[in-house]
Amino acid sequence: GVVIFSGVSDIKLMLNDRLEKGCRTPCNASNPRRTTNCPEYRLLGCDPSVCLAWAHEASPVWHVSGASSMALIFHGDADCTIPTQQGVRFHEALTRAGVNSTLILLNGVGHSVEDALHTSDSLLRLHDWLAKFTD
Repeated sequence: GVVIFSGVSDIKLMLNDRLEKGCRTPCNASNPRRTTNCPEYRLLGCDPSVCLAWAHEASPVWHVSGASSMALIFHGDADCTIPTQQGVRFHEALTRAGVNSTLILLNGVGHSVEDALHTSDSLLRLHDWLAKFTD
């Protein structure tokens, strides 16, 4: 199984997810996809709308199958670096494929693993999930 903290699921949709959420974007506002400040550009080394094949290949949501590993997904609902919809989208894809997936949305948490682990019962939920698969 895998544990994911604020993971990217579909690079092509990151900018749209960020804008729909009302997040300020580090991308150039006048031409938002063509800037090296966009995290998705930095991940790929190119504009995702131009290098579609790379964006597709680098997006886990397009590689989900019934053979995918079970997942525990933590995502902060205040994350504007990797918008929350990315975690939701991946969880939904895994579930549709029949894969055991648990999504934990963390209220008020941005893009910080440290904050995610120190929020409410996150460590306990992580421990309990891992304990199910180890003896």
